[in-house]
Amino acid sequence: MRTTLVLADDLVADARAASGLDRISDLIREGLRALIERSARSELAAMGGSDRGAKASPRRRPSPAPRKKTGSR
Repeated sequence: MRTTLVLADDLVADARAASGLDRISDLIREGLRALIERSARSELAAMGGSDRGAKASPRRRPSPAPRKKTGSR
């Protein structure tokens, strides 16, 4: 799809600096992808969960059990 856009120079410069992309078409493409991903995350979060009895998953691995000393050595 081809289109003509009028973009603020400072906005494009900031986007180039933030992304490391030089071509404006690449900037627009990545911006659209980011917008779609943000919307999808928002919709997913709004769905919540259907299992009311579910418990939160642990965030950290449990500490390893202390090693038992052996008599040989």
